[in-house]
Amino acid sequence: MMIANFFTGALLCNALPHLAAGLQGRRFQTPFARPRGVGESSALVNVLWGFFNLLAGLALLYLSLSGIVMYVKLWRRRAGNGRKALVW
Repeated sequence: MMIANFFTGALLCNALPHLAAGLQGRRFQTPFARPRGVGESSALVNVLWGFFNLLAGLALLYLSLSGIVMYVKLWRRRAGNGRKALVW
């Protein structure tokens, strides 16, 4: 769970500079730049890369939150049956 939260934060934070640079029409580094690690990509590539990071981060956030909700529902059902332990 903590690993998913780390990658969620990394993807969401990485989306911000790419979207900002792309929407301003400026060039910025992406993994697709030539030469790799030195060159800059066009504004369109940055907007697309930023939206991909944003969507991937939001998908991971949704999956993390739905997993927590599912666990709480399961725990309440177990507590209703007389099993109050957090672990099985």
